[in-house]
Amino acid sequence: MAALPTAINDFKIRNIDNSQSMNADVVVVQQTINGIPVFAKSATFLIKDKKIVSANNGLATSVTSTSKIASNKASLSAESAFAIAVNRLKIKNQADYKFATNNSDKKDF
Repeated sequence: MAALPTAINDFKIRNIDNSQSMNADVVVVQQTINGIPVFAKSATFLIKDKKIVSANNGLATSVTSTSKIASNKASLSAESAFAIAVNRLKIKNQADYKFATNNSDKKDF
């Protein structure tokens, strides 16, 4: 198998779950580009006795361009992204929804 281009060869472990019933670890990795998670691009591996015994590969093998990714800095605030999502999803009663900022709720995936 040919090596992936560096731009899509970055991954972050999202979760490791030890399955006692299977006597194995279930590991979920998230694909990233410049540290930014790639939407809907993750893979799940079943690891037993230090060997991958099963894989559900949902990773991208190529990208058309990374030129629009100038850095790993957000170009939108979380509040702006939330407002755009609410508008694009055409959620009724938009005024009823507010973006809550609470640092204790942030999770690092």
